[in-house]
Amino acid sequence: MQIGSGVVESDGRQIVGLRMKRPGRHWSVTGANAVLAIKCCLTNHRWVDFLHWKAQQAVAA
Repeated sequence: MQIGSGVVESDGRQIVGLRMKRPGRHWSVTGANAVLAIKCCLTNHRWVDFLHWKAQQAVAA
């Protein structure tokens, strides 16, 4: 298991960069947060956490 901060920063940059910074993409803050939440939960195998977060968002709206 990697413990250095460089690996963590690289993974974060890839997760955000691959999905959010492609040419022609424009995001609202809400949309960007939702897409990043999905991507991070899938990457970390924490789908249940995403479903919990989504349920909280629905209640707040």
